[in-house]
Formats: sequence, C-alpha cells, structure tokens
Amino acid sequence: MTSAVIFGLLAALLYGLADITGRSTNRINGVPTTLFWSQLLLVVAASIALLFFKLPKASLTEWALLVIAGIVLTGATAFLYTGLARGRLSVVAPLMASYGAVSSFLALLTGEHLSAGIVTGLVMTVAGAILCAIRSDDKTSKSSGWIYGVGASLCYGVSYWLQGQYVLPAFGPVPTLWACYVVAVIAIGAYSLIWKRPINEVKGLKGAGLIGLSASLGGGGLAALNLAQADGDIAIATALSSASTLVTVVFAVIVLKEKPGVWGWGGIIAVIAGIVLLNLSSQ
Repeated sequence: MTSAVIFGLLAALLYGLADITGRSTNRINGVPTTLFWSQLLLVVAASIALLFFKLPKASLTEWALLVIAGIVLTGATAFLYTGLARGRLSVVAPLMASYGAVSSFLALLTGEHLSAGIVTGLVMTVAGAILCAIRSDDKTSKSSGWIYGVGASLCYGVSYWLQGQYVLPAFGPVPTLWACYVVAVIAIGAYSLIWKRPINEVKGLKGAGLIGLSASLGGGGLAALNLAQADGDIAIATALSSASTLVTVVFAVIVLKEKPGVWGWGGIIAVIAGIVLLNLSSQ
C-alpha cells in the first residue's frame, strides 16, 4: 500500500467516528459552541506540535490561499455539524463524504494524472457515497439534512484541493493544520460577535468530554488526510477518506435503526469495491 492509501483509509476511520460523536456533541452543546471549543483545542494541540517545526518562508499568495482554505474548511465543518444535529446520520454523512468528487474534479482540471483504474475507483467510491444517502421513503425532504450534506461536500472538496495543490507543498502538514485551526477560531469568534451567537454553552463534563473526543477524532482525520496528500496524490487521498461514510452508515443502521434502503446498500458495496480498486491501481 502507498502512504496515500494507508493514511487515506485512516482518515476515513477517524472521520467516520467523528461523525458519530459529532451528532451527540452538537445536540448537547449546540453547533457554535462545539465548533469554537473543538477548534480551539486543536489549535493548542497543533501549537505544541509546531514547536518541533518552523513556519517556512512563503509568498503572500500562498498565505492568502492558506487563509482561504481555512475559511472554506470552517464553513464545511459548520455545514456538517448542523446537518449532524438536525438531519439523519445515514443521509448527511454519505453526502458529505462525496467531497472526493469535488477534489478529484479540481485535481483533474489542474493536471493530475490518473490511470483508468484509479478513475474507475474514484467514480465508484464517490457514487457509492451518494447512493448511501438515498432512502425510498424520503429522498428530498430538508428534514433529512441533505442540503447541509451537499454544502459540506462542496466546501470540504474545495478546501482539501486547495490544501493538497497549493498549501501543503508550501507549508507542510503541521503548519497547515495549525494555520487552518487558527483561522477557524478567529472566524467562529467573529461570527459569534457579529450575529450574537453564544459560544460558551458547554453542558457540563459530558458536553466538555464530547467536544474533546470530537475534536481529537476530527483533528486526527485531517492530519491523516494531509499526510495522505503530502506526496501529491490528492484525488486518491480524498476519495479514500470519503469512505468514512461506511463507518457512519453502519453505526446509523445498527444503533440508530436508520435504514439505508436498497440503493443505500448498493452504495456501501460500491464504496468497498472502489476502495479495493483504488488500492490495486495505486500499487
């Protein structure tokens, strides 16, 4: 296995677990509070890691792209957290996970070479993620949270592409993580002040513990994805990480009793087949 495959799959596992814990975290503490404190915890962790590195010299354009990537990533997380709190887990998570299609499309436009096998694996993985969201009893209702899943998918796809294409080559994984989290804290703090949304409503030890757990899983997923993208395999890394939908959907079916339906199960099979094909094609 290549590093892109190994870390891409690790990102999928961590992101899937983050979706599961994020549902309870956001319902207990609220989205603004969860966003702010989870990102602040990640700033602290990334700052400690940054002590062993140093910020590289970068151009003004590269710094601007880093800030843009961080803002878009914050928006993606806000979409996801809102969807997890208000919608169905088996709908929001798979739709969000189709960000691989956005990143892969942008990577293709900017000249990344992909073999026929990899392209097929990408299509199967992303198509499977979308199929996981289809339910026979409710395909379009806003109550399912599908609009938040789509918003998260678009924002994650653009942010991860910017990071893989421009930011990571200039800054490296650790400084990129640190800067994205700093941008997120500033953006959420500004949002709270402007729109007067409270960010201090942590509900006791349980709420604080869930924020810490969600932050750790989400931060670990992003770190693994950055490592997966470090060698330039943007499309493969993002597509594999989108397999987080498997972890989330299995949990939703077993624990929350959400039923994916025939199309949903077909999507799960497509995701697994796509991962296997990506692995074989990237050898």
